[in-house]
Amino acid sequence: MARYTGTVDAPHSAEAVWSYLADLRSAGEWDPSVESVQLTSGEPRTETARYQLEVCFRGRSVSLPYRVVEVDRPNRVVFAAETDSVSVRDEARIEPVGVGGSRVTWDADLRLNGIRKVFEPLLRTLFARLGENAERGLGDRLRDPALDAPGDRISP
Repeated sequence: MARYTGTVDAPHSAEAVWSYLADLRSAGEWDPSVESVQLTSGEPRTETARYQLEVCFRGRSVSLPYRVVEVDRPNRVVFAAETDSVSVRDEARIEPVGVGGSRVTWDADLRLNGIRKVFEPLLRTLFARLGENAERGLGDRLRDPALDAPGDRISP
């Protein structure tokens, strides 16, 4: 198993941050390994939501069918993806901090399936690097004054 946990502070309320992160389309804005994200069915921020992510891993594109598995507004949201080769679980925990701010802890867990498990020691190092880049991107994005999720923006 490869796991990465990162924590960032935001000048936005826990509700605003939860609303942003609970729509997984936002990952395309802050995680540099995410090449594209599409909502494929259901309603964002609910357990009906299904997403298709294209993620760049070791120079190749990997398609991951994500779903929302737990919703606890505005404290927590959990996403999961599973393919023949990999199982992924991402959990965002949001807590209020100070006046109007919040703290996000993103916990990502990746497991290889089947015979691929022998590669997990190598995967830990690579996954840590991806996690560090995503944590940096998330921190930068959460400090932005405008924090509406991609699906909530009004097009001109």
